[in-house]
Amino acid sequence: MSYKILNSVTPSTLIAQPGKSVSSFPSGLVRVEQSFLSESSALLTSRAFLAVGTDAPGLDSSPSIDGLKIFPEAQERHREDGFTEFIVTSYGRSNYLGAAVLGVQLVTLSANYTHTFTPQATEQTPNPVAVNFEWTINEVWLADTYTVTRTMLSSESNSTISITPPTLGKVLKKREITGTRPGMNIPGFFSIPGINEIAATWTSALESIDRRNFGYFDEVVIVYKSTGSL
Repeated sequence: MSYKILNSVTPSTLIAQPGKSVSSFPSGLVRVEQSFLSESSALLTSRAFLAVGTDAPGLDSSPSIDGLKIFPEAQERHREDGFTEFIVTSYGRSNYLGAAVLGVQLVTLSANYTHTFTPQATEQTPNPVAVNFEWTINEVWLADTYTVTRTMLSSESNSTISITPPTLGKVLKKREITGTRPGMNIPGFFSIPGINEIAATWTSALESIDRRNFGYFDEVVIVYKSTGSL
């Protein structure tokens, strides 16, 4: 019965076979794998229908919201009954937003500080000797990261990406101070830079954009990090 059905259509008609496989990913990327039969006498015509970047055969592109595009090239298996089986993989996307994950990274900061204090001259010490202080501060922080994985058209540039990350925080895990610091008896003690902690500026900024191509679509990983700069 199935042989009569196959021969009742034109040679280049692609007949879908059972066993369609659909895989969805957190980024919104959708991969569909399915086999199709075509008469081997129409091999060139069938190949043209299955060129990379063309719409996947069939009318059902769910769960993709803007179609399924073939990628990579379809695989062929030539059968002895006069038919060729095409194993077709196609990709689409199920949404525009993808998925976001709040993570954490270990940030190590290190800074060296110096301060010179010259006592005021007195009758007892008319030529006071300046005192030089040198110390190093090492800090280890747990700082937030924000990673968005989404699917975009491969023709879209990175400049079209618009994401507002949440406020990224940080937590101090360890601070070590070595060397000699000025004591509280030194005038201006509280205003000396780095007297008790590294004078770092923390900002939340775009760290990287990585893209992986799937033909008509790209899976994109966008990372924001909380970064301390001296």
